[in-house]
Amino acid sequence: MLINIVKSTRPMQWTKSFFVFFPFFFSINEAWGWNDYGNLFSILINLTLTLVVFTLASSSIYLMNDVIDRDKDRLHPQKRFRPIASGQLEPKPAMFSSAIICFSALILSLMVNLSLLAILLAYLILMIGYGFIFRNIVLVDVTTISIGFVMRVWGGAVAIDVPVSYWLCVCMGFGALFIASCKRLAEGSQDSCLKSGSRKTLNFYKPNLLKVLVCVILIFTLVLYSFYVLTAPNLPLNNSMMFTAPFVGYGMLRYLYLVLRKGRGDKPEEIIVKDIPLIGCVLLWLVSVIVILNLYR
Repeated sequence: MLINIVKSTRPMQWTKSFFVFFPFFFSINEAWGWNDYGNLFSILINLTLTLVVFTLASSSIYLMNDVIDRDKDRLHPQKRFRPIASGQLEPKPAMFSSAIICFSALILSLMVNLSLLAILLAYLILMIGYGFIFRNIVLVDVTTISIGFVMRVWGGAVAIDVPVSYWLCVCMGFGALFIASCKRLAEGSQDSCLKSGSRKTLNFYKPNLLKVLVCVILIFTLVLYSFYVLTAPNLPLNNSMMFTAPFVGYGMLRYLYLVLRKGRGDKPEEIIVKDIPLIGCVLLWLVSVIVILNLYR
């Protein structure tokens, strides 16, 4: 039964929790330095706990959602193989496991600080609302997903006690909105998914509308990121962070290419960990951020 519980927590989705590290990288030479070993060690411990906290929280939500959706998932060509939908994991032990995992996340968040506990509670309420209500409302569904990513970034900031960068949160929110919209675009192009009725909103998301929406969000995200690296008061005054913008642009365009030409947008977690050019782009962006902030801040 344990292996079926683990499968239901979507291990591939755990990569989303790494967004808690964004505030860490953007606070180099501001909240911490490479030579401040004691403080750096404490920060990394808190961030690791925060990573585990959001991984556990999202895992508990996935278990709950699979119990709620088990009848609809049985009609879906891929989701019908999920442990709960296929009958390999019964609803009662699944919900019990969800509660235990959720409780563990709350306890661990309290070990970091009260602010993280508050953010985690808000995140859980938001995701429960998504499971029952928000995912059935056009545009609200993808917006809720993007807010979930922002809360991960915010959680990472409060965990290491650095000021929350609203610029970073806004950029992260629109980036997540881009990925969520691409996922709806990919799902809407799958006739089997539409026929199964697994998502009510797919009947309202028309491909042409989604393509326009995705392109608008992409442009808006790039503009916002450019404004961020040029105007944020805590970034280098020589505007050297602007050199990181091309990596963001290429990464988003590469992702859009994979969605439109390769039909891979329905599983963003696989794109992020399997597409070599995209992985290389993310790593180059991260290295450039670290080097620039280390040299010029």
